[in-house]
This record gives sequence, structure tokens and C-alpha cells, in this order.
Amino acid sequence: MFPLIVAINAGIIFIAAQKTEKKVSNTLKGTLRNVLIILLTLLVTIVLYPQASDRHIVVQIKDGIHAIRHYEDITTKDLRLNKDQSGRIIGDSNERYVVALYKFSQDIPMDGSFHIYEKAGNRTFNPVINNVEQIPEKLMGFHKLMWWVMEHN
Repeated sequence: MFPLIVAINAGIIFIAAQKTEKKVSNTLKGTLRNVLIILLTLLVTIVLYPQASDRHIVVQIKDGIHAIRHYEDITTKDLRLNKDQSGRIIGDSNERYVVALYKFSQDIPMDGSFHIYEKAGNRTFNPVINNVEQIPEKLMGFHKLMWWVMEHN
């Protein structure tokens, strides 16, 4: 999939470069065209890039927005991740979990018994939460952005 993404993006950039005139490239129209090219190549990369171990990023974003919008429906039950028998997280449980962490952050025990993402930890990642400020630091990827959005709304 990666070579296809590179080829599509290179094609977009090549076509845009062929269409751009020198006298237009320094104007507002040229700047707008360049911004649109960058946004289009970013969109192609995000939509087509495969996710190795998780749901597609577009699905994660949709579920994250849905969880934040339904903030009032989040309960303390969402502080437990829904997993299947093999241990894989089911559906939007991850995103609901992050919103529950934010909503109930003052109710989480800070005695070292709460492990973020219910993980055991290893040499590179310590999941133990001892204070509320540690939660956003220990969130992964898109979940940090979700936390930031909730903090600023």
C-alpha cells in the first residue's frame, strides 16, 4: 500500500507543478494552490495508510468525536475496556475509555493500583497512575489529541 500512496502523492504534486505558472506561484492564488496540494496529499496518506494493529485512523477519529459529543452518556463502567476473549479491544471502547478517564479523573485511585489501558507495563512503559497530571502523558497517539480537545472545551 505504501508504494501506491507515494505514487498517488507524487502524481498530485507533478500535475500541480505542471499546471502552475511562474507568475502565479508568488500570488495568493499560488499560495492557496500549494496549501490545497499539501492538504490533498495529507488526506490521501491518512485515508490510504494501513493500520497494523488497530482500527483505521478515520474510524478512530469518528469514534473519538462521537465519544466526546456524548460526554454525558459516559459512565464509570467505561473506565473498563471492553475486550473479546483474545484480549482485543472491542469497538469504540478505547475512545469511550479516554473520555471516561477525563470525566472521572478525580475518582481514579492514585495509590498506584490504577493502570492506564489496564496494561501490566514493561521497561519502556509504566502504566501506573499516581496523579491526574500523569494521565495525558501516558495516553497513546490520537488519545492525547482527544484529551487536549476535552481540556480546551
